[in-house]
Amino acid sequence: MKQLPVVADDRSAAARQDALEAARALPTSRALLDQAVAALRELARQYADDPSPGDAAAASDSLWRALDQAYAALDRYLRYLLDQAGVSPRCGSGCPSCCTAAPTILPIEGLRMARALRARDDGDARLRRAAQQSSLFHALLQRELARSDADAREVYLELQLQWRARGLPCPALDDAGRCALYDQRPLACRAYISVEDPARCDTAHPRFLGARRPQVWRSEAEARFEALLLQIGDALELPQAPNLLLALPLLFEHPLAVGASRDDR
Repeated sequence: MKQLPVVADDRSAAARQDALEAARALPTSRALLDQAVAALRELARQYADDPSPGDAAAASDSLWRALDQAYAALDRYLRYLLDQAGVSPRCGSGCPSCCTAAPTILPIEGLRMARALRARDDGDARLRRAAQQSSLFHALLQRELARSDADAREVYLELQLQWRARGLPCPALDDAGRCALYDQRPLACRAYISVEDPARCDTAHPRFLGARRPQVWRSEAEARFEALLLQIGDALELPQAPNLLLALPLLFEHPLAVGASRDDR
């Protein structure tokens, strides 16, 4: 998400959330979100009718084109929502403070990122980084699950905090601290923003856990977009992985990702 001009915002978290809810109800907000949902709905309908189309190349082109349209509309919606709510993210180009996390990713998003990764000259090196981190994350998760009596989801969320504390850069992060797969970043990254000093996104900061991150993505209308992404992934029978680190190695060799070439950049 591109950085918006930072303005003084002394509102409470509740007041800021109320402003977001009011912005969601605006006719233009609903129309922009409907555009994003419509692009996915048509794609989901196509795959529901014929999950294995005969012309794989044509199906692939149609898939990526529709997803590009949907995410472009989604970005317009999020920009408008934040602008109308007066929420100025401190996130911006070159601020990688949260890019040591293991963000949630949907199967079709993992496939889209894997395809983009294959089209890069450094794609293989980034895949190796993803595979190494994936193996480490999985091993840590299994260890924590084995020794904890807590609910599996609680264990996973706690491990995410532990993982961030390690400070390992996301496989998509370049040496300048910018996302090399920015246009293909998942929904979780698009909707994850901070409204205060980026230093507080660093797990070493004493007030890290209290950092304010508005709930930009939580309405029933927004959930339709996510549900359609899941539906498309199910139609393609894509394997599921809970986060980006685990998804990239899993989907890198998928036929629809392998179809990408470095000429597609």
